[in-house]
Amino acid sequence: MPADTSVSEPVIDVRTREELIFLLAEAAEIEHNLMCCYLFAAFSLKTEADGLTPEQTKVVAGWRRDIIAIAVEEMGHLALVANITIAVGGTPHFGRPNFPIAAGYHPSGVVVELHPFNKSTLDHFIYLERPEGDTRPDGAGFEAVRQTYDRNMDGDRLMPNGQDYATVGHLYRGIRKGLADLSARLGEEHLFIGDMSLQVGPDLTPLPGLKIVKCLKTALAACDTIVDQGEGAAGENARSHYNRFMAMCDSYHQMEAVDPAFAPARPVAKNPLMRKGPERSHAVWVDAPEAAAVMDLANAIYNVMLRALSQGFADNDPVRKRAFIDVSIDGMYALSPVA
Repeated sequence: MPADTSVSEPVIDVRTREELIFLLAEAAEIEHNLMCCYLFAAFSLKTEADGLTPEQTKVVAGWRRDIIAIAVEEMGHLALVANITIAVGGTPHFGRPNFPIAAGYHPSGVVVELHPFNKSTLDHFIYLERPEGDTRPDGAGFEAVRQTYDRNMDGDRLMPNGQDYATVGHLYRGIRKGLADLSARLGEEHLFIGDMSLQVGPDLTPLPGLKIVKCLKTALAACDTIVDQGEGAAGENARSHYNRFMAMCDSYHQMEAVDPAFAPARPVAKNPLMRKGPERSHAVWVDAPEAAAVMDLANAIYNVMLRALSQGFADNDPVRKRAFIDVSIDGMYALSPVA
């Protein structure tokens, strides 16, 4: 669907370093959450052992590889946001709320839940990665859980607050403008005051597009890398997440045309939870002993992985830093067979 250039999105206002760091923390959570959603969908896909034909297996295996590659790029985006945050004197943010993420946490148009791979989930991924001005609808069923609200607050306030944006590209446009405005007002040498030795660069992990941020030029380049890999700069990058998901959508329709009963994913629960808490209609509490034990192991690996990642960004000793990052990457590999 072509972009509607008449669509007007609210201006993201960044007046202080505190507001910039707050906005970067939200960007980190968006990247982190999308990575988890993509991996969950990828690991739900069937193999030939689940009854797919050889041709279907080949196509679905390609989708799995592509989605995991996209998730790895989201990891790179998270690392880039962390590097920008360190560069401007902040601390990287690796926390996120549990799934399904409640309304009000992100803008009303950003629904973040764990779903198995299907047509509506794929449409949702395309919607999340769409370029600014693209007017396509969200995936079927995701509109139903959306609530309409406005997070913007009027007037000058000391505390930063979540602001509204319709697309991830718009969020980074706001961060980009905030970086440029603060650099002009404070002076570049007074904005970029962080300890560069805390950052993680391509010498420690070969994440696509990862770079050290040391000045306004490199900070803006990091933002551009994230947007180009994601939405594809209004569709110009054929390997962008948006265009790769669009290609999967076309392939999905072709597979259905050959076999109307085609179902590429296992019957996986949406938003599985380990802990029984307040009733949430979009979540499934898992209490079957074997399934719960495997989920518990996956959660424990994920927790160690995040702890090592946090330590890796917090340490400036090269040997310890590499060790922590290596443990984090090993944890990512260990999650695959558990998933």
